[in-house]
Amino acid sequence: VVDKQIDRQPAEIDATPIQISTPENSKPQNKLNPSMFDHDFILSHTRASYTVQVVALSEKQKILTFAADNKLDKALIAHIKSNERQWYVLLLGIYPNYTAAKEASIKWRQNNSGRSDPWIRTLGPLHDAIKALSEG
Repeated sequence: VVDKQIDRQPAEIDATPIQISTPENSKPQNKLNPSMFDHDFILSHTRASYTVQVVALSEKQKILTFAADNKLDKALIAHIKSNERQWYVLLLGIYPNYTAAKEASIKWRQNNSGRSDPWIRTLGPLHDAIKALSEG
């Protein structure tokens, strides 16, 4: 049995990201998951958790268009500040370990050849970049 809880070690590796719960009264933005911009969800996971960053763009509309064009309606988008610039970072999901993130990255590359070069990273630096944006 595969346990998808982030705080437990799974018996088997599952590259499926953790499911995002969507408030019923939220209105979707561009037909995408309204909780895509849920910084609290990202920050609720340990800094040692992994994610797969698909792309980072400086304009919100461009990242939403990229997500819609690539049918990434369950992806996460983090609005961050890095090197004194604001970015929108598209993430495939949050994974309990490197192996699960690597499997998701490989699957993305197989199905989306040439569209981006995904980057496997821990959440720690993203936590910092999210907080940097909110701090001004």
